[in-house]
Amino acid sequence: MGGSDTRTTPAVTVHLVAGPGVPEAIREHAATMIRELVEAVARPVRYAQVVLTLDEDPAHQRSALVEASLDVVGAPVRACVAAADLCQAIEQVGAVLLRRVQLQAEWVTTRLHAAGGPHRADSGPAGRTLQLAPH
Repeated sequence: MGGSDTRTTPAVTVHLVAGPGVPEAIREHAATMIRELVEAVARPVRYAQVVLTLDEDPAHQRSALVEASLDVVGAPVRACVAAADLCQAIEQVGAVLLRRVQLQAEWVTTRLHAAGGPHRADSGPAGRTLQLAPH
């Protein structure tokens, strides 16, 4: 067998819910961010959703709210960020989701190792090789 990775990741439909006043360009930016995040995750993502809310009340300093959730192999990963504008909130929620997906993968790997399950170096987050201690 060659060294190339022949795994295929089925395309995940990003469910996008946007409140009134959210421009189309911002909607596409959020969908693109989630798609890129899904591609970076080493484990299968079954569902992705983003909710964009913009409060146009000038009295609110953080009027943009972005809620995102992923179903990573049956386990929910969620993040919610409020910021001054939607672009900033989208970037922050992407960073939070990525970190939580990485933590979830580390937790699963640790649980499998503790339970004597399969020890796979490629079961961790994308871009990282997990080093397991020998028994």
